[in-house]
Amino acid sequence: MSIKLLLLQTRVADDPMRDHERECFVRATGRPRENVVPFDLCDRAPTISETRRFDALTIWGSGNYYVTLGNLTDFTTLLETLREVVGIGHPTFVSCFGYQLPVHALGGEILHDPPRTEVGSYEIALTTEGRGDELFPFLPDQYWAQPGHKERASRYPDDITNLASGELSPF
Repeated sequence: MSIKLLLLQTRVADDPMRDHERECFVRATGRPRENVVPFDLCDRAPTISETRRFDALTIWGSGNYYVTLGNLTDFTTLLETLREVVGIGHPTFVSCFGYQLPVHALGGEILHDPPRTEVGSYEIALTTEGRGDELFPFLPDQYWAQPGHKERASRYPDDITNLASGELSPF
């Protein structure tokens, strides 16, 4: 049986990253293309029942949307769905904007912080918890990553563990 992934995207129709994101995830996971199913958050948020039809959920970046502005269609519904996803323990992988959404949904604080923008290559350090996390055993304690964000977490929700930090972003 092949795992089916729901890919929540926040890309306007003519954004070249829209298809590129999906193809990168297909290549990185080795999943068949038809098993990485895109869902456009620019139209609406998925319900928890739609999300649970898939084995796992993934949320990636955004070129035009910000958590601090709440400028996505159906933003409140999306936050409710993400709280439910976490509550039931549905397997989820998030990156960039997709990371900021659940931090905010679960009660953390996201700041729009252009002076601390990270776009390019930055050194990231795993925390003690990050070094013991099952997703990161192949990473050294410090490594280079390519973030791209103008928003960052300034406070984590209760019961959420910080796995890594950088010079400009503590979470």
